[in-house]
Amino acid sequence: MGLDWSFSTDRRMRRCARQLYFADVAAWHNARDPLRREAFLLSQLKTLETWRGLVVHQAIQTLVVPYLQVKRVDWDQVIRGASALAERQFQFSANRRYREVGMSKKKAAGDYCALFAHEFGMPILDDQVQATLKSIEHALRNLSRMDDFLRHVGARNYYRPELAISANYNGVRIKGQIDLLFGRGYGEYSVVDWKDYESLSGGDARLQMSLYAWLLCQSQSWPVSDARNIELWEVKLGEGRSVCHRIDQTSFDELEDFMYKSTEEMRVLCGDGTYDPRDLEGYPHADNPNSCRFCAYRNVCREPEPWITAASTSTKSKTRAASLLITD
Repeated sequence: MGLDWSFSTDRRMRRCARQLYFADVAAWHNARDPLRREAFLLSQLKTLETWRGLVVHQAIQTLVVPYLQVKRVDWDQVIRGASALAERQFQFSANRRYREVGMSKKKAAGDYCALFAHEFGMPILDDQVQATLKSIEHALRNLSRMDDFLRHVGARNYYRPELAISANYNGVRIKGQIDLLFGRGYGEYSVVDWKDYESLSGGDARLQMSLYAWLLCQSQSWPVSDARNIELWEVKLGEGRSVCHRIDQTSFDELEDFMYKSTEEMRVLCGDGTYDPRDLEGYPHADNPNSCRFCAYRNVCREPEPWITAASTSTKSKTRAASLLITD
């Protein structure tokens, strides 16, 4: 399918070109090449902070959104469900079940979790776990108290949580993941972005919110006649407040300028996105040593030779088949 681009892809590229290679070129969940499979597994690793936010998102998706239409959300039940979900996921990761042969997110049925600390043998104190659970509850309690926002969101005709949406631009597939989309009327939509962890600030946050509207306008599945008909809700769960943004053509012009420059840089590094294990040598290491210290790919990056040697023993036809898998 060629290259995919998102704001997280851009951040990886600026942090370390090798992270870009592993996450966006090499990683493939169904590959026989050991490096590609390992890169995919390592791309699933999360810090405690990132995991906390994912649990909040998952709890909202499965325990809150289904009840918004009828306006009867049992928030105590939501908190209990989120806590139970977090505990199951933590045990899944602690037992390193993500490395079981044949394991997948679908097979794990929502309990899939792979924490950086468990993979690299780093201790996680019980106080850290309890603080994470309290933070999850804090975010959801804050949402429960946002009466004006919940009245605005409630009783709509339909909701689409965790909506993946994409469009082609400059020879690259631009991807976005909308936390929650709901309709207010024909051609009028609201996008909700739950901000709980690793929140962006300033221009990046504004551009990312603009991207969701831009993708809706590019898609034939969503009949948007005017970008001004799209509400962009930035919901700061840690603070218990929401901000509604509106965008216009000027916002889109700024966004497209940013995407064009970023995708051009990405294509210089990655070409057309075709995987070749020998290409790793052409990707420079990060300038900041901390980027390596906390990098999920540090083992395969520091000592790539065995992986390259194993992958290079494949026949030319198998290499071509692997290339087709990532480019089709």
